[in-house]
Amino acid sequence: RSYLRTQEIIAIKNPKKVAPELENQQSVRWLANNTGAGQIISTPREYQIELFEKAKEENIIAVLDTGSGKTLIAVLLLQHVINEELERRAKGMEKKISFFLVDSVALVFQQAAVLRCNLGQNVAQICGEMGTDRWSKEPWIEYMENNMVIVLTAEVLYQCLHHSYIKMSQISL
Repeated sequence: RSYLRTQEIIAIKNPKKVAPELENQQSVRWLANNTGAGQIISTPREYQIELFEKAKEENIIAVLDTGSGKTLIAVLLLQHVINEELERRAKGMEKKISFFLVDSVALVFQQAAVLRCNLGQNVAQICGEMGTDRWSKEPWIEYMENNMVIVLTAEVLYQCLHHSYIKMSQISL
């Protein structure tokens, strides 16, 4: 246990360096460092506001073309949920966190950068390459304490829930 905990701490504090020949991962790193220099929210379109309002009331699935503003709708919803969460925390209630699920490592970095620019809150990015399969509960607690949103792949969240590191009751979105 001591060895695994030590390896876990090392993996968190010193993420794997990308080998020069892995061009795709280098471009992901570039994307993480260079995406989202400015805010994307300026004036949402009417259908985006309509979907946002609907999403505040009930679960929805928005199927829209690429470039039609699904991320903008998500940012609006996340900001709404974060505002509610800050009010909850001010009343001394249990902390909850929002998760932004994506289906690839590249999108983890891209969407985390976009969310950081638009939410004004701490946003973490987690992917399997960080050695999450060797993590215990402690790193998850630390991420929950220090962030309002975590961007990660669905599989990483599934494993976290499967091992009971986080309960569904701790998730706000």
